[in-house]
Amino acid sequence: MYFSKKSLELPVHGQVTYLFTTPLGSETPAKFQFLNKNSGKIKIEISNENFNMSIQTEKTMPPIQINSKTGLISAKNVFYWVSLDSQHQAIKFGIGEARPETVKFSYNLLTDSPNLEQIQKTTSFDILSQNDKVISTEQPESYKKFFESFSTIKNISNIKPIKLLRDPIINPVPLKIKRIDELTMSDIAECKYLHHAFLTQTNQQLFNCISGKNFGLDDDYFPDFSKAIQHSIVTEGCWCYKKLQEKSTEFNPDKPNINETYLRITLGRNSGESPGIPYVMEIWTSNNYSPIHSHADSNAIIRVLHGSINVTLFPFLGATDA
Repeated sequence: MYFSKKSLELPVHGQVTYLFTTPLGSETPAKFQFLNKNSGKIKIEISNENFNMSIQTEKTMPPIQINSKTGLISAKNVFYWVSLDSQHQAIKFGIGEARPETVKFSYNLLTDSPNLEQIQKTTSFDILSQNDKVISTEQPESYKKFFESFSTIKNISNIKPIKLLRDPIINPVPLKIKRIDELTMSDIAECKYLHHAFLTQTNQQLFNCISGKNFGLDDDYFPDFSKAIQHSIVTEGCWCYKKLQEKSTEFNPDKPNINETYLRITLGRNSGESPGIPYVMEIWTSNNYSPIHSHADSNAIIRVLHGSINVTLFPFLGATDA
């Protein structure tokens, strides 16, 4: 069982994404609390069947109780996250990589409250008792301030903390990158593209290596390079054709699969670090794919020089306990 009495300080008051894991197969719920300096608290308990949350303001009123039929799962390498968002008075719970696509439960204090119809009629926020009597009236702005008051995570039980991210999970992180002379305001507003300045220093270096206008397959020296590659792929006896046949048993020696492979060619000086730094050209034929895999903590920038690719992201890489 994981247990920690240590408190965790939020990088910014009122907002955080808390990544953690729990013991595989444990029957004990994972628990922790967001606390402020007064008596306000957000208590979270996650079992194998439920996500339970209790929001207690400083006011002398019953806590807001929330329950969702989603919880911990029995899988190796699984991890979880909880996002606290003071700007939107929202709390989210997800499984795996922290992004909107992995959200399993989301609660907004204003829009998901039982008296939503009353909120839409007035600017006040009414807390109702079980018999629908108004027991407290607050302005929405006061709840924003209430969220902003949280500064620590305490009473951590059956949890192994992984990381605290400064920002809550709101918008998806774009997977496509544009240079400053190509980026538009709409690209940023609609979260379609990421400006390369937001990349890590290593990824900025990699991006700058391959993002030039003249970096491509077909050039003045070899204007039909892409056609030559295609010919080599489909023509028996050619280099690409033979290499793809050789690699068809790479992932399963007993069952060749010509679609489950691709070619990887190191360009420039090979520094001895697989697969070669900083340039690797990958050749994927139509309908080919790779098995589900992890790149661990590596850095990479992909530029499509010809055709198009589909990339599928998974919340985490693991297997069921069974």
